[in-house]
Amino acid sequence: MQNRLSHTFVFLKTLLLAVMVVSVTNCSRIQRWVQKKNLSPGQNAEDAVQNNAHLIWEMYQVVYAEEPRDQSLIYRFAEILQQGAKIEGIYNGFTRSAKFRKKEEEAISCASDSLAIFTEELARLELSFAVPRKFTGEDARPLPLPQFPAEEAGGVPGPKPVPSHHASIDPARRDLESLRKEYSEHFSRSSCFTLKRILGDEALRLLRHFGGDRLKQAAWYGRWAARLSGRKTDFGLPERNDPVAATHEEWALKNPVGSIQWEVLNRLHRLLNPVPQKPSKGKPQNES
Repeated sequence: MQNRLSHTFVFLKTLLLAVMVVSVTNCSRIQRWVQKKNLSPGQNAEDAVQNNAHLIWEMYQVVYAEEPRDQSLIYRFAEILQQGAKIEGIYNGFTRSAKFRKKEEEAISCASDSLAIFTEELARLELSFAVPRKFTGEDARPLPLPQFPAEEAGGVPGPKPVPSHHASIDPARRDLESLRKEYSEHFSRSSCFTLKRILGDEALRLLRHFGGDRLKQAAWYGRWAARLSGRKTDFGLPERNDPVAATHEEWALKNPVGSIQWEVLNRLHRLLNPVPQKPSKGKPQNES
């Protein structure tokens, strides 16, 4: 009887070990499949995560206008991006974090030259729509409350729905100078962080507006990026400062929408950041 129990115990132990080995093997296969699914041709998982880390590092540094101090945070977001998160979602998490809201509240009003850049760039974005959006004094204030439980930079919610008070602009006033004047009145006391958030949200809205028309989107991006090169702002990489529209258009046609989104957001934030930004540490999913 004792021998039978001993054999039964050994059998059950062996069976349990076999199940554990199969489970670990299956998990490893799933992880490898997920990694391969998100890789570019010729890219291994380690390189992909490293490139994502460079992108997140640049996003943190450009959005918050400060160097990231927590490397684990950067790699955590890099892993999230590797697992399939969208660049737009991570960016929205940054600009809707408690950390960013605090910067909006504590920063002084934007300098007059930065306000002039903001009003022109916002007006040009709005004129790309059939009906420009009308802004009010409410838009010029920081977000009223954090929109998710605060982590240092974290969360990946989408932008707020457009409130009903966002009426359309009177068609008779649909010209660059009229819009710039109106925006100057609304945003004259806003911090640069508020202005950066507004510009980023409207740029993302425009990129979504193109839908699946990649040719139209790339043509717009080429003209837009070439025009911004005339601002003489360091956008982090020499390729970003190329004044030739065709170069940027060709790049946009070869890259995913998420990469285009970040190239647009990166430029808009660097235009308004209160201090000069250092060059990017690498070339993750950006122009090269």
